[in-house]
Amino acid sequence: MAVLGGGADVVYPRSERRLYRDLLARGAAVSEAPPGQRPEAGAFPKRNRIMAALGAITVVVEAAQPSGSLITADRALDLNRKVGAIPGPVTSRVSEGTNGLIVDGAALIRGAQDVLDRLLGVGIEAVQRCGPPLDPDLSRAAEAVELGNRTCDAVALALAAGPQEAAVLLARLELLGYLNVDAAGKYARSALIPPGGDSTP
Repeated sequence: MAVLGGGADVVYPRSERRLYRDLLARGAAVSEAPPGQRPEAGAFPKRNRIMAALGAITVVVEAAQPSGSLITADRALDLNRKVGAIPGPVTSRVSEGTNGLIVDGAALIRGAQDVLDRLLGVGIEAVQRCGPPLDPDLSRAAEAVELGNRTCDAVALALAAGPQEAAVLLARLELLGYLNVDAAGKYARSALIPPGGDSTP
C-alpha cells in the first residue's frame, strides 16, 4: 500500500508510472487529497502520519538528517506504534537517521524475523522463500550487492571482473528474483534465499 501526497489517481513523479501500475495490480494507493490533485508543498510530510497509523510497526530503512522517514518515525511514536530501524555504515549520510533512531531506543532490525519478534513475540518463525540454486559466480555477485556495491561498476570492481561480466551476473540474479533494481539502476537484495541457505547467499 502506498500513501500518496497528491490524489490517489495522480502518478508523482511521472517517471514512476510503471511502479504505480504494479502497485495497483498487487495492492492499493490511498490519499486524503481529492482525485486529480497534484502534490502541494508540505503534502508529503503531512501524509506521513497516515503511513505511521496504518502499520503496527514503522521500520526505517534509510534516513538522512533531516528526512521524511524520520518524520514518519516521530508520528509513529506519537501514535504509540513501535519503531524499528536498520543500521547502516557510519560513513553513509543516509544511515545517520537510522543509526540515531537505534541510539534513541528504536528496535534494531536485522531482517523480517526481528519484525515478527516485536509484533508477535519471540519464536514466531518467518516464512522464508527459497529461490533456485546459485552457482559460485552468482553467489559472489549477490554477496557483493549485499555488502553495499549497488551499481554494476561497483560490483565489477568488487569481483575484479569486467563491466560486461558483472552486468550479465546482475541481470541473471534479477531474473532469478534475488535482486531488485530501482529506476536509477541501483541493485538491492530481495528477501529470496538460496535453497538450504540463510539470508546471505
